[in-house]
Amino acid sequence: MDNVSIEGVTKSGFTQKLAGSKIDGLFNYIKQENEKGKKLFGGIVANTDPRNYKGRWIYFDKSGKELKDNDFSNWESLEL
Repeated sequence: MDNVSIEGVTKSGFTQKLAGSKIDGLFNYIKQENEKGKKLFGGIVANTDPRNYKGRWIYFDKSGKELKDNDFSNWESLEL
């Protein structure tokens, strides 16, 4: 997954550092709702081919502390 660019991960103009707080908000919301009995999952979604979207879809569903610049080793495959 080394070829995935940050543009494929966050909206244009954002960096992973800025995205961290948004990821934490989403992460905490999902966690709280699941504690209430819901079965939610979600996170930041990207394609390993950010230009043509013919690559593999991946998602990040952890806290912002675990998000690393240009390291997608802790992202999960998204099976559609």
